[in-house]
Amino acid sequence: MEATGARILEAGTTKDQVSLGRTDSGVFVISLVANKNVNGENRWTLAFTEAMHKAFDAIELELEKKETGPASLLVVSESPKFFSNGVDTDYFFNPPEGIDLAYWNLLVMPAFIRPIMLPIPTVCAINGHAFGAGLMFACGFDYRLQRSDRGYIAANEVQLGVRTPGPEFTLFRSAMPLDMFQQAMITGRRWNAKEALQAGFVQEIASGEELLSAAMKKATELSKLGTKPNVVKYYKSELKGYVAQEVLHFIFGDGSYNSSGKPLPPGLLKHVNDLVHADGYEKTWGKRHRDLEYFKNIKHKM
Repeated sequence: MEATGARILEAGTTKDQVSLGRTDSGVFVISLVANKNVNGENRWTLAFTEAMHKAFDAIELELEKKETGPASLLVVSESPKFFSNGVDTDYFFNPPEGIDLAYWNLLVMPAFIRPIMLPIPTVCAINGHAFGAGLMFACGFDYRLQRSDRGYIAANEVQLGVRTPGPEFTLFRSAMPLDMFQQAMITGRRWNAKEALQAGFVQEIASGEELLSAAMKKATELSKLGTKPNVVKYYKSELKGYVAQEVLHFIFGDGSYNSSGKPLPPGLLKHVNDLVHADGYEKTWGKRHRDLEYFKNIKHKM
């Protein structure tokens, strides 16, 4: 976090998991701490997932306090090797004692779409390996950079023998060109930075030494758009809102989200109320774009 020049925002920071800060230019910075004694690969454990929701809740509260002024989000990792190594299958199939797996299931997939819900531009600096859930998280960002001299990205669930839920297909497809999407899902192929740039998944690549400065430069540039969050929210909801809505409907559509006995993070609960119960994105371009009946009707009218 120190390298970004951001001042720490304690309300969104969880020791050894996720730090939240903000620069004087308005860029929020989420830093994946990667403490080698706690969670050195930024795995999506319950503690890490709760910390991520806490950070996004804090950003949304900050944005409510101030409607104008530059604002964007940059996510970085402090690990020299991993952006995020996804979900540990042993953690999922054999959770540690005391871990509420039902509650984790409620939180983890919605965490991947929190960047989509932010009414400001978002930038992701993939500094190392991003596998499985780590790659899913990266899919939700508006602009992605990848380190050119180290690391791969992959959706390796098929190789692990894990079935990817339908809404996660939608998340991947929203960020990937068709050929890359099909290879990722069916073969679990890995892409280095140059390949990911050529495929169209990342918009920029940089060496390990230059990645952070390049990502901060882009986040600062895009923060100017954050002076009009209602406009940014409109475009993001039109373009990608259907992804968030599908995820939240999948997890919370049956109304059983209090079955774990623990309250949801406040920001997540607000999004559930807006998108599941009120169908806030039901009539967006994104929803129509994937609605076959819509195209049938248009063709018939023509």
